[in-house]
Amino acid sequence: MRSAVTFSTIHFSQISGKTALKLAIYPESPSPCPYASMDAGFFGWPLSEDQVPTRLVAAPGFDSAALGDVRRMEWHFIFSARAAETLRKFDLGCSRLTPVPLVDADGRDLPTGDFGQLHHLHVSERKDTLVPLTADKFKGLNRTRGLVSGWPKTEPGVISVETEAEAGVDLWRDPMWNFGLFASARLVEALKAANIGVGEFEWMPARRATDEDRANAILERQNHATLPLDQR
Repeated sequence: MRSAVTFSTIHFSQISGKTALKLAIYPESPSPCPYASMDAGFFGWPLSEDQVPTRLVAAPGFDSAALGDVRRMEWHFIFSARAAETLRKFDLGCSRLTPVPLVDADGRDLPTGDFGQLHHLHVSERKDTLVPLTADKFKGLNRTRGLVSGWPKTEPGVISVETEAEAGVDLWRDPMWNFGLFASARLVEALKAANIGVGEFEWMPARRATDEDRANAILERQNHATLPLDQR
């Protein structure tokens, strides 16, 4: 780890965790995922009412042992009842936490045991957070849209973030980095204290960006190009 690192209250995660669930088939929600396009997941667009999932359909051979407090399916986050209760204590802004029943292919309810009512989380809050650097294992992915790709080490202080992003909502995306998720220290501490999603998220504190970091950023933001077409 670098010397003289000043840690941010911002924590980051590189999205991981999967389970043998899939989202419902139309008309309950479009298949295979409830987005007009994957851009809604990448860039944190709010869901319209007809895009919100109304149930989870278990894949054939689904084993309830695959459930947990936190699971991910592509860009979908599934939380247990107690995990959802913890999240609701924090400022999620316009991100959406929706109760969804778990059913089989014939629409029959399936038991979820101690995990209780499952919830689908769509993160639709955005902040300009990341300062992408070659030294931090980032590279330009799409200059026109201001996108970067990167899989930095899961260690404290290995990515650089803007101090201004420490204010506001407790969970968000940065449209610049498609595989990154950010949270406040207070949310991360609450999840860890309750042993929720520790292995799935592996939250780590970022470091505060310096002027030198900003001068060496590998590309400029193009946030307008990551908005829905009707908002550009």
